[in-house]
Amino acid sequence: MYPSEFYNELEKILIKSFSPLLYVNSGGCGWSAITMCKALRRVGIKADVYFREFYVTDSLLEEYGQDFVDALSMAIDNSEAWLIPNSHLMIKVGDCYFDSEGMFDPERVDVRTRTPLKLVHKILKVADWNSTFESNNTNCTFKKYQVQQSLFNSVESLKRYL
Repeated sequence: MYPSEFYNELEKILIKSFSPLLYVNSGGCGWSAITMCKALRRVGIKADVYFREFYVTDSLLEEYGQDFVDALSMAIDNSEAWLIPNSHLMIKVGDCYFDSEGMFDPERVDVRTRTPLKLVHKILKVADWNSTFESNNTNCTFKKYQVQQSLFNSVESLKRYL
């Protein structure tokens, strides 16, 4: 969908933008996925959130049916957050997957798990995920703000590929 130069530049932008924070992918991947999606969408680049997990997704779908988004919504509505896959969130842009550390192996993504941002926000409020990210970043709120500013400014350069 995009040339390899686009994906290489995006990867560099993500790595540089998220560098002020430690352990983003140990409890902060949901926040980073939302941040990446919003920044990219703002400049007209389609980005969607996906989960990595397979076996947990199977348990969720067995409990609530075959539509992943509906099943997530039902688990949240029924206060059954333990059914929500809890391993990792990343984004898909074009043909590639990314997290805060750059490109993510597509073989490790459950393609059934595309999730709307509004639902990701809800999940982050109820899911009990790893707290390493928040606990190991002093001034975490300020650093998150810095990351967001850096990312939103840096993705402007990707407009030339549209």
